Amino acid sequence: MERSHMATIDGARTRPPIRGRSAASRGVAAVGAPRPRPGSRIVRMAAASLALAGLALTGTAAAQAPCTTTLDYLTLSEFGSGMQPVIQAFEKQHPGVCVKMEGYSFGDLFQTTQVRMRAHDSGIDVLLVDQPVVSAYTALGYLSPLDGTFTDAQLANTWVRPAIDAGRVNGHLMAAPQDSSIQLLYYNRALFEKAGVTPPAGLVPGKTVSYADIATLATQQRWTWEQVVGAARQLTTRSDGTTRTWGFTFGQPDELYQLQPLGLSLGGTILSADGTTVDGYLNGPAWRKAAAWYGDLFNGSKVSPKGVPYPQTADLFAEGKAALYAGGAWQLGKFKSSGIDFGIAPYPAFAGGTVATPTGGWYLGVAAYSKHKAAAAAFIRFLTAEQGAALWFRSYGHFPPQQSVLDTIRSGKAYTVFPDDAYLLGVYQSRTTAVVRPKTPAYLQLHNIFDSAFSDIRNGADPRQALDGAVKQIDPYLKRFR
Repeated sequence: MERSHMATIDGARTRPPIRGRSAASRGVAAVGAPRPRPGSRIVRMAAASLALAGLALTGTAAAQAPCTTTLDYLTLSEFGSGMQPVIQAFEKQHPGVCVKMEGYSFGDLFQTTQVRMRAHDSGIDVLLVDQPVVSAYTALGYLSPLDGTFTDAQLANTWVRPAIDAGRVNGHLMAAPQDSSIQLLYYNRALFEKAGVTPPAGLVPGKTVSYADIATLATQQRWTWEQVVGAARQLTTRSDGTTRTWGFTFGQPDELYQLQPLGLSLGGTILSADGTTVDGYLNGPAWRKAAAWYGDLFNGSKVSPKGVPYPQTADLFAEGKAALYAGGAWQLGKFKSSGIDFGIAPYPAFAGGTVATPTGGWYLGVAAYSKHKAAAAAFIRFLTAEQGAALWFRSYGHFPPQQSVLDTIRSGKAYTVFPDDAYLLGVYQSRTTAVVRPKTPAYLQLHNIFDSAFSDIRNGADPRQALDGAVKQIDPYLKRFR
């Protein structure tokens, strides 16, 4: 669901990014944190999770020995029951070490983390960290390095490269990836047929696919953004001055997580390589072209709706009021249960450009003032790099960054048929096209200003002026960390 909190980092009031929800979500779903598929076995388990909202939930019922060390794990309340199999397995392997989950809503998690860490609270041992704020939490002194927690072989082979890179700051591993996310292009097959428009090649009901098929689809049949707009113009229908069907919508219409691949596909970046400025980058030629294309969706071609926020954009597609939808795999269950006839295609790229797909999710770090850092690191290692990762995927369903779990998906028959073959496409994207959001201690400020600029562009602002204005706002924050 859409959240409405505001988070603050180092005194700056911010609006965390959506996601994955995977530091935030617009008001907000997790930055980069994906949602489980509604209606699936995974979601039914998640739906039964306890509403912790600050209440303690322990895994000690299955512990094999009295607790000599209790780890306080600051996390999301929605992870409640899904995390229990992982905690129980960890406690069984580590007699005497017990894990207490302290769960909060999304907004309260960020606020609570800040308040307690600024107070040097030694009662927190493990922090749940959204990927984009790993750098910020490091700069603020909230995290202890995980150096030595993982062997060199584990660091090289446990996670996909973007996931491990996102957890590193200044050469140190500061947080380990628990989850990841993938984005897809959904299309309404019935609307395409009704309009006489050829849909993109994709994954469809009744067809079994192999990983080789996925690779072919992704490398040879991926639609371009230009094709998306061309089809969307034909699929947008109006009568009596009212739009009946929109041709296309982004799931998260002005979120950096969703839109970053636009500029990257055209050869641009958001930040300078040293992370000190966005001038000449966010307002450079690539992003100006991307922003102009984006603005045309709403104001020129008028194939995308204004004023429809996440997650109502998913409702448009689920109700057959949008023909194309770019959004997360966590919407699979919603679309399946809606009864619409849909297919799934790879996330688009611009013609002749680089293929880049959104990714990112939740990370785990050792709290800087913890009295049990060794035990906390052991829990993080278990959950992110050992059998705990597989248990978490089976229990909760967030897309995994762990190579071993991705291998399980790639070899599993369940992921060769629709709609779970989307996860097979996700394996390919995670290993070949995934890009994480910019690494900077000022990420939340960057995110909020970026989102505001693209919201203005969506509502008719001149793209060039909006980007120049964003640069003037962002660079002062970046200068703090030069």
